[in-house]
Amino acid sequence: MRVADKMAYDQVNRSISKNRSEMSTLQNQAATQKRVNKPSDDPVAASRVLFSRIDQRGNEQFIKNLNYAKGFLDFTEQSLNELTEVFVRAKELAISQANDASASPQTRRIVAEEVKQLLNQTVQIANRKLGERFIFSGYKTQEAPFDENGNYKGDLGEMKIHIDKESFLSMNLPGAIVFQGRGLSKDGFNYKSLQQPRNLEDLAQQKAEFPNKYKGEQTKPSSMLAPQGDEQMRGPASARGPASVRTTENVAQKQILESQVEDKNDHMFADGENLFHALKKLEIALVTDDKTGIQES
Repeated sequence: MRVADKMAYDQVNRSISKNRSEMSTLQNQAATQKRVNKPSDDPVAASRVLFSRIDQRGNEQFIKNLNYAKGFLDFTEQSLNELTEVFVRAKELAISQANDASASPQTRRIVAEEVKQLLNQTVQIANRKLGERFIFSGYKTQEAPFDENGNYKGDLGEMKIHIDKESFLSMNLPGAIVFQGRGLSKDGFNYKSLQQPRNLEDLAQQKAEFPNKYKGEQTKPSSMLAPQGDEQMRGPASARGPASVRTTENVAQKQILESQVEDKNDHMFADGENLFHALKKLEIALVTDDKTGIQES
């Protein structure tokens, strides 16, 4: 065979093999309805497909997390609604026995039994379970959070779940906060998280307790050397001079303001109401026929 014929023959074979390979690829794509069936088909597209699958599986898991958290929170809300009904009933009983002229020591003892049942019902609500988890135990979900006397045996842990790549959601309420008011004020708010740190120790403690509050912020120690109230008081004094502010009237006014701030802080940063103690106090006041105690309850 001539050299020229040999080269032509080889070229025809290569063309036929190439066409067969391309036809096989097209047939495979038509059968699978996919352009990329293996990484060698298109490495760039294959990597994009891989990342898309990872994102899809992650989103599916986030949806599962959200559905589970929703079920947990819905059950918690249902329990809190029942708790509200319990205390509405307790309030009705307390008002009737404190203000009703027909109330007597005998009727109060009978009502005390109902209050005792309300207390037991509160303990049952506090020990509710969803599946195998106690909903008010914090992290200790396998252990009942309260005993029959209302003593808390759980912790203050908040179970956080991943709801997207960078966000977490707390799905539980620790029983110490809900039923004992720990960390709350008398009106049910957590003012401690809003308090400005006065020194580096307070700042470190708040960073540990409320990390989201200082996320992405740079601290300025110079702004924490003195409370804002002191700066506001020193402002007018420096403008007018020391002689004009050292008067008995200004000293008295300052003492009044300081006492008001102390009273407000005592109210804001004291723990909230212990629900078990409130019901027990009402029960004892009814049994002992203590009208003042009933009114205070």
